[in-house]
Amino acid sequence: MGRTAQGWKLYKRPDSPIWWTRATVDGVRYRESTGFKDKGEAARWAEQWYSRLVAGQHIERSDSLPLIDLLSSWLTTVERDHPHWSSTVELYAKYWLKRWRQLDQIDSPAVERYIRERRGKVKAVTVRKELSALRRFLKWCQRTGHIQDLPEWLPPSTDGDREHTPVWLTADQMNAVIEELPESYRGHPVRAWFTVVWETSLRRATVARMRWEDLDFDAGTLSIRAKADKKRYGRTVPLTHRAVAVLRSLKKKQGKRSGLVFGLRDYRGNIRSAAKRAGVPEELAKKMGNHSVRHSRLTDWCSKTKDIPAVQYLAGHKLLQSTQRYVHADQERARKLLAALGE
Repeated sequence: MGRTAQGWKLYKRPDSPIWWTRATVDGVRYRESTGFKDKGEAARWAEQWYSRLVAGQHIERSDSLPLIDLLSSWLTTVERDHPHWSSTVELYAKYWLKRWRQLDQIDSPAVERYIRERRGKVKAVTVRKELSALRRFLKWCQRTGHIQDLPEWLPPSTDGDREHTPVWLTADQMNAVIEELPESYRGHPVRAWFTVVWETSLRRATVARMRWEDLDFDAGTLSIRAKADKKRYGRTVPLTHRAVAVLRSLKKKQGKRSGLVFGLRDYRGNIRSAAKRAGVPEELAKKMGNHSVRHSRLTDWCSKTKDIPAVQYLAGHKLLQSTQRYVHADQERARKLLAALGE
């Protein structure tokens, strides 16, 4: 396809509503996002962009472009270059859009206010991750000529964050807790939910996005779609007999052939109450949640097998180091080692 008489060409990517432009100057090919959905506005920007490109000038963009358009264009590049990170960045972008509508609103004082607001809700280490993503976005805006100078801010100190120790129980304790759970809560299957989380070790969001179409009861497998997984790790995992039985029973009760199996729910109150009834120490019971079940299951598997890569696959970890966090050292395991060695 030839270029226009102006020397540049507009085009769209299949996964973005934003118009892009490309041109070749002195044998070098350039591609940039216009930041616009409207073709007329995109063409006007492309014409200015190309003239400055030919003149060797810095490409300046209007700083009053809607932030949502710029984020949409940037997220397209993130999805392409860093797919494992894209879902996390999309969440951060929602936080930013709640506070800012235009790019020129993101200055140093505004970011400092953002830090103070977020510190009242989450740990400093989480805010620092959000700020790291924001810095990447602003640098992208600078590279594409939307802004010239980057705002400066002081990242929050993590000294005040309390160290988080994940709650994990033994297999016997966890099964006792599941037995104490109610069959349902407000019409939703509580015991089946936690049984499936325990039997699969899957993340809460992955279980929430599970669909009946993803299950193959005859093969005893679950197909996890990449979009349903936090790390975009699409795979097919085997299910335990207990998981298959629970899901079969649930399907029979619901009478469904398609759609979500569970949907996203918050059952922290249910599992904490069940943990107390099961005799779990109160200091642990009050910290129980969905991740406690996943953590307990992965810890249980890691204590029973040397095949950590298999556990890694089931857990959906892309890095082996992530799975190794669930290998807990304790006195009992040390005793067993010495006994096996005859010491």
